[in-house]
Amino acid sequence: MTLRVRMLALFIGLGVLPLLALGAVGYVRSMRAVQELLATETSTIARRAASELEDRYARYGSDLGLLAENVETRRLFRAHYAGDDDARRRASATADPFLRQAWQLFGVSYHWIELRDTAGEVLHRLGENPTVQGRTEEPRPGTAGGGMRFDRPIRDAGASTRLGTVVAMARTDQVLPSEALSEAFGRSGYSVVLDRQSDRVVYHPRRSFMQARTSVLLGSDGWEVDPGRLAADSGSIVFEMLDSVRVASFVNLDTPPWTVVATSAVDEFAGPFARMRRLQLAILAVVTVVVLLAFLLLTGRATRSLAKLTEAADAVAAGDYAPSLPPAGKRRGRTAVRGLRRHGGPRGRHARPDPREPPYGRGPSHGRPVPSTTCWSGGWRPFVPSSKARTSWSGGTWGLPGTSSSAMRKP
Repeated sequence: MTLRVRMLALFIGLGVLPLLALGAVGYVRSMRAVQELLATETSTIARRAASELEDRYARYGSDLGLLAENVETRRLFRAHYAGDDDARRRASATADPFLRQAWQLFGVSYHWIELRDTAGEVLHRLGENPTVQGRTEEPRPGTAGGGMRFDRPIRDAGASTRLGTVVAMARTDQVLPSEALSEAFGRSGYSVVLDRQSDRVVYHPRRSFMQARTSVLLGSDGWEVDPGRLAADSGSIVFEMLDSVRVASFVNLDTPPWTVVATSAVDEFAGPFARMRRLQLAILAVVTVVVLLAFLLLTGRATRSLAKLTEAADAVAAGDYAPSLPPAGKRRGRTAVRGLRRHGGPRGRHARPDPREPPYGRGPSHGRPVPSTTCWSGGWRPFVPSSKARTSWSGGTWGLPGTSSSAMRKP
C-alpha cells in the first residue's frame, strides 16, 4: 500500500466516515423527536377525550340511578310482585307523572328507557313506541335506531333484594364526545374507542370498522398490533399500517371498560425534517468531495517527490549510482536529494571507480601504499588483489607486476 493510499484511507476513516455517522445519527434522532412529539400530542387528545367520555358515562349512570332508586318505581315493582291489579294500576298512575317528567329532562339522550322485572317483562317504557307492552325486541347496536345500552339494577330500600332493572338505549352521538373524538393532530390523525368487555369497536371514523370486533381492527387487516400492548393504564405505541409509520396513544377506562386511542402518522410531520436532513447530507457530500479532491491534489504534490526519492533509493540499492532525482526544492526533501547526489551521483565519494585508475591509491604523506576499494554487485567491499598482483613483503617493498621495487619503499 503506497503512502498516498494510506493517507487517503486515514482521511476517509477519520474525516469522512465520522461525518456520515453524525449525519445518520442526527437523522435517527430527528425521527425519534418527531415520534415523541406525536406521542405527546396524541396523548393529550386521548386523555381529554377519555376524561369527557368518563364524565358523560357517569352522567348516564346518574340518570338511571334517579329512575331506579325513587319511591314511585319501587312501589310499582312491589305492586307487580304482589299480584294485585288494582294496586298495580294505582302505583302506575302515581309513578307515571314522575317518569314522564324525568323523560322530559334527559330523554334527548336516549332512544328509550324501560323498567323490567327479574323475568325481563317490561312494566313501563319511555321514549320510542311507549305503548308497546310485554317483551320488546332490543335494537342491535350499530343499526338504525340502535345505540349504547345501559343497565342499572333496582333494589328494595334497606334490603339487597333485586326488584328489577332499568334498561336504557342511549344515543351514540350523545354518549360519545364527538367534539373531543373529532379532534386530531394532523390531517392523518383520528381517534378510536374500543369496548374491552364486548370486544367491539365503539367508535371509528370509518364506518366499515364501526361495531366490528376489536381483533379485526388490531389484526392483519388493520393496525397489526398485539392487544397486549394496550393492556397498561395508558401509554404510546408505534406501529406500521399501509407502509406508513404511526404513533398511537391510549387511555384505558375502568367504567366503562373502554379504551380511547388517538393516533397520527409520522410521515406527515417527518417530511420537512427529512427534507432538511437530505439537504444537509447533500451539502455534506459536496463539501466532502471538494475536500477529498483538494486532499488528493495536495497529497499527490507532497508525495510525488517522496515517491521519486524512494525509486532513487531502490535504484542505488540495485547498483545504479546515478539515479534520476527530483528537484531539491525548498522543503524537507531537499536534504535527502542533496545527500543522494553527494553520495551516489557522478562525483560522489561512493561513485563507481574509474577502471582506468590503478587499484591502489596514494597513501598518506609518508608514502605508505594503502589498498583502495572496489564495487561489487553486492555492495562496497575492500579491494583484494588477485593472485597475479599478490606478493609478499620483501625488502621493504611491495612487489607488483609492472612496478619496480624502488618505486615503493619501506617506511
